Amino acid sequence: MLAGAGGAFGMLGAFWGYNAIVAGMPPDMPPIFQFGMDLSVLVFTLAITVGAALLFGVLPAFRTAAAGGAHLRDGTRAGISRGASRFGSALVVLQTAMAVVLLVGGGLLMKSNSGMRAQDYGFEPSNVLTVRVALPTESYDSKELSDAFWADITSRVAGVPGVSAVGTAQNHPLMGSNWGRTVRIAGHNTGEESGRSVRVTHASTGLFQALDFTIAQGCAFSDADAAGPRVAIVNQAFVRRYLAEGEDPLSTTLLGSEESTIQVIGVVEDIIERGVDQAVQAALYTPIGQADIRTRSLVIRTETEPTDFVSAV
Repeated sequence: MLAGAGGAFGMLGAFWGYNAIVAGMPPDMPPIFQFGMDLSVLVFTLAITVGAALLFGVLPAFRTAAAGGAHLRDGTRAGISRGASRFGSALVVLQTAMAVVLLVGGGLLMKSNSGMRAQDYGFEPSNVLTVRVALPTESYDSKELSDAFWADITSRVAGVPGVSAVGTAQNHPLMGSNWGRTVRIAGHNTGEESGRSVRVTHASTGLFQALDFTIAQGCAFSDADAAGPRVAIVNQAFVRRYLAEGEDPLSTTLLGSEESTIQVIGVVEDIIERGVDQAVQAALYTPIGQADIRTRSLVIRTETEPTDFVSAV
């Protein structure tokens, strides 16, 4: 009865706690943060309840039976040995310690949840719909065909009533991807050992508008950049990590692996790209039209609930 009551109240408390956590989470959290009460939780709770009943109910019963039950027949109080008393005390201490650990863990979970609500992602995630599209190579076997498809679909989606901005990217923030490369900075030590590791995102100008990126210096891409000289936008982490204090990032030229040059035309505020629990990496954003990227994320900002636009998109 005690084990059953404990299991029932535990499930009830877990249900209340789950509702409290979900209610406290931002409505625009990515799917990776979504969880719930399911059959596995119920089965686990039942198993623990039955296990507790057997362990703490059957063992004392065996001990009483081994003593012959004389104290039951005589109607006298049973004595407790010193060893049994020490075991009981140790069990209470263990249970209390485990309860403290669980309470601290629960408190830290709520603190983390509160921190995520106040987290500055560096972009505005509300009212954003993302669609991942991989073009079949047998139908789109050239960069020209791929570029034509993306230009067409971007234009058509932008024309859907209620859509305020559309962009494309090789990977959108919080996808968990980690594309990167090594670049060298002209005017700095440019030996083989001087490579600077950066996270690379090929993106269209529309991505900056769809996610409301903030340009701290310089400017964003234009459509003409796809066919012009190679340019890039870096984030503030890149400036802090790789440029000297007072060095103008807009005068920075990057050297690629094939001695090609890339001119920095802007600095974007730091954006959480890979995960909310990881430090912001030095990042490089380049015009997606300058690369042959056939699998992309279509990023759409809507004026109302984004899931209402899935069918139209």
